[in-house]
Amino acid sequence: MQKINKFLNSLTKKERESLNILIARLSRNDLIGLNVKKLKGTENMYRVRKGDIRVIFSYTTHNTVKIEFVGRRNDTTYTYK
Repeated sequence: MQKINKFLNSLTKKERESLNILIARLSRNDLIGLNVKKLKGTENMYRVRKGDIRVIFSYTTHNTVKIEFVGRRNDTTYTYK
């Protein structure tokens, strides 16, 4: 969680507001119009992108969203484990 907080602090105000809206929509399960894609080779992992920012998340047993990674797209974005 510290990496996510550090990343959020490095964003501009506009990027942070956009990301907050994105995460709020994920938590409400409002995926219409979002660029969501299931990650290959995973059972229950998805990514949503907004510009060069990626949010990797999964669904828990109670259909709530668990955010696994938030960061800018780079060569290691999808190998965060």
